[in-house]
Amino acid sequence: MKHCKNNIHKYRRFRVNPGDKESKRYFYRCVRCPHSTYSKEMILDRMSECWLCGRTFTITVNSLQLKPHCGCKNRVTIKTPQPLKPETVDLLNLLLEKVNNGLS
Repeated sequence: MKHCKNNIHKYRRFRVNPGDKESKRYFYRCVRCPHSTYSKEMILDRMSECWLCGRTFTITVNSLQLKPHCGCKNRVTIKTPQPLKPETVDLLNLLLEKVNNGLS
């Protein structure tokens, strides 16, 4: 049976009755070991690993979400799109020209 290193779990929130979307009853389960609990009070102030950045943090009421995170959600950087290669631009222009000629 696998256990978490240094007793630092990576929790995820699940519905008790997955078919009942109105239900507010959840249980929290570690995705790496068999540890789970129905009481959120049992995991408050425990150490957990953030789903977004991988840092260790202490679980608070505010961090209890579907995939608990340390609050780094606002600090996560979004990758800027890379410019298209010239041959891709040429191909897109050619296709656009054919579409425009076909509609005229």
